[in-house]
Amino acid sequence: MKQFVFISFLLLFYLLGYSHKDNTYIACPAFIGMTPEASEVCVNQDVSFTVITGCCQCPTTVTWNFGDGSNTAIVPLGVPITHSYTTSGSYIVTAIILNSPVCCYESMPTNLVRTVIVSTNSIACAQNLIYDPYACIGEPISFSATYLPDHTVQSVLWNFGDGTTSTDINPHHSFLVDGVYNITLTITYTNGEVYNVAGSQYLVSIAPASRCFGITVSCGNEITGCCPFEPVYFTSLLAGLGVNYSWDFGDPFAQGSCVVFNDPNPSYIYTAPGTYTVTVLIPAWGYSQTLTVNIIQSSNCPLPNNNCVDCISSFMPSPGKKYILSTWVSQETTAGVINFTQPKIILEFKDISDILIPPPIEFAPSLKSPVIDGWQKVEAEFTIPSTAFRMHISLKADGSEACYFDDIRIFPKDGNIKTFVYDPLSGKLMSILDENNYATLYEYDEDGNLIRIKKETERGIQTIQETKSNLKKP
Repeated sequence: MKQFVFISFLLLFYLLGYSHKDNTYIACPAFIGMTPEASEVCVNQDVSFTVITGCCQCPTTVTWNFGDGSNTAIVPLGVPITHSYTTSGSYIVTAIILNSPVCCYESMPTNLVRTVIVSTNSIACAQNLIYDPYACIGEPISFSATYLPDHTVQSVLWNFGDGTTSTDINPHHSFLVDGVYNITLTITYTNGEVYNVAGSQYLVSIAPASRCFGITVSCGNEITGCCPFEPVYFTSLLAGLGVNYSWDFGDPFAQGSCVVFNDPNPSYIYTAPGTYTVTVLIPAWGYSQTLTVNIIQSSNCPLPNNNCVDCISSFMPSPGKKYILSTWVSQETTAGVINFTQPKIILEFKDISDILIPPPIEFAPSLKSPVIDGWQKVEAEFTIPSTAFRMHISLKADGSEACYFDDIRIFPKDGNIKTFVYDPLSGKLMSILDENNYATLYEYDEDGNLIRIKKETERGIQTIQETKSNLKKP
């Protein structure tokens, strides 16, 4: 008697293709950033300098010369350095980047220069805008200002250059499009004086997310491209961001969650070919970035391994070809039944957009196959539609009784299949199902010796070999 088994599973199949990753070096811009960003700074005012670049910032050093005869300073690339000038004048600041590093397929300049004007003008020195002049799309920027001494501020009007304004003393603002924005501040004092703090020095540079967070994608197999069942690696500069963020890998075929939180360099395994939209979300900033990952099944891709959940590792159905579905079914009431009417198998196909391709195919037992020891074989031919991407099998009880399904097999019409069943503990062969899905059953005694071989036939289960032994006990 066959063991009652409930089975529901999903078969995936893939279309052939090829992808290749082109790794080429590109020029990466870099310049000297200064805080505060102003046309003039004051004598004895602390000014912070740093090299601003959208590159990946390989480990290297920067040698700074501030143009005022002071000693040079050497700091790591990306680390700010503070300097102040003791006399007014115009100074040339130079940053020399050691060895012109090349990484992440990007190269940057070796020599950067910038002119700094140091002034004693009281109004210019007193009224300055304070903010981070370099930020990412969606990243909040804090704005503040310094005001004239012995004056009381009545009102302010900030203009962020993107069509938005604020009357807050210390506003926060996010830019939704990358680019360069000119910031202005109109200050009204209670004595009636009005000043417009503006100029080309008050700029905000908003970097695109690809530069700002350095998000890159690489395939598990650099030669054949991105294959199903191989890791896709994501790298970023999100580490140390200070806020929560998440990756949504956009996989509709995922068996569980396809969202990862606060991992700057995650990896993900896609199980089916297709184009997937990956979303990086920073809720606190109201920011999101999307990127596209293409998974293409090529002849060079390895077959899925044993960890595969949703596939058969040695067989991939192909669109446009004919196949045979074969299984055994039963239902709760078997006595006197010559044809089961309640067990049904529904076969559905969907295209790459996950749209159902009508009509579904229904398989049911027929009188052509007899009921054998309470089981009836269902076997039928079907053709996979040429536009199919997914194939789904549903096992249905079309009535009030419990239904049972066993030995479900799908194989090409122009081929055949033979399956083997082993005992999970002893490893002994328990049965062989032939090309007609009839089983040859093997029985063993307590010592593990083969004593009987039985065969399923249309007339029932027949014993075809039996072994008896008579061993004398000592």
